[in-house]
Amino acid sequence: MTQKKQEKHVKGYLVVAQELLKLKPTATDSETAAALNQFVQLTLLSALNACQLTHAGRLPLHMRSKLVMLFARTKVERGKAKHILFSVFPELRALRDALRKTVRM
Repeated sequence: MTQKKQEKHVKGYLVVAQELLKLKPTATDSETAAALNQFVQLTLLSALNACQLTHAGRLPLHMRSKLVMLFARTKVERGKAKHILFSVFPELRALRDALRKTVRM
């Protein structure tokens, strides 16, 4: 936990998330499914954070696509989805801000 984040940490988080997504709680296990979904999302957010630290905030395309594909397999709330997209694709925030300036003028 005190080591400088490296690519192997990111890959570790992604492997954990992939393996957890293979689990299929039954429909009657809604609490279990919700807890598993939340834990997978936290694991993916940890991967995203580690990736940002490893690559000085500039996520490689292969990592972006992997994160998006794994997040897509979870149930993401609307507010969280926006935060996740802006974190994975910071260019979207700049685009949004530029469009807001254009509309206000």
